[in-house]
Amino acid sequence: MFTFTVCSRVVHPTLLNGFLSSLKAFREQNPEWNYEVVRHDNAHLTLLDFTAYDTLTDISAAEYESLCRPGEGTALVMLSACQEKLAHQLMRSYRCSLLCVDERLLELRELIKHSLKKQRYISAHFLRLQEQEQENNITDGMIFTDAEKKVLIGLKSGKTGIELSREMFRSQKTISTHKRKIMFKLGVKNDLQLRKAIQKLQPPQ
Repeated sequence: MFTFTVCSRVVHPTLLNGFLSSLKAFREQNPEWNYEVVRHDNAHLTLLDFTAYDTLTDISAAEYESLCRPGEGTALVMLSACQEKLAHQLMRSYRCSLLCVDERLLELRELIKHSLKKQRYISAHFLRLQEQEQENNITDGMIFTDAEKKVLIGLKSGKTGIELSREMFRSQKTISTHKRKIMFKLGVKNDLQLRKAIQKLQPPQ
């Protein structure tokens, strides 16, 4: 029988009891599997409760040490849905897993699988935040000329090359050249990929 070990640094008893109840239900559905709460950080998963914190400067030295455990996904940080800023900080700077305590569904099987493989698990709410941030940052490191920015804005608003040509007082060939350069910078190869990429862009600065 396999035993999944958990070390808890969760202060809030409701959060801990809820998580342990999920483990118990999972054990009942999987007789070949068991779990054990241990007191050392060599567990498969260390639970951290950050629901009362605003920033990473609020955490204790012991929590910081657990957060920096070797191996991706070996620490699971519990956060509320409203703690988006802290979630962003953790996703950018650390390799911990993230669990939104306000979500109704806990994908425990996926969490356990990721933990055993030392892979990061991110619950659906924070995963959407991560995807949104990646989409918003799609132009990081890219430099567009003023003309390319105007073409980008125009294409994003649904204007055609002919309309942009008239609006910018440039030939259609010039607009096409700007468009090809934009496609190259965005790493897309056809108009369909370009439309999808453009819809994810923030307005060029």
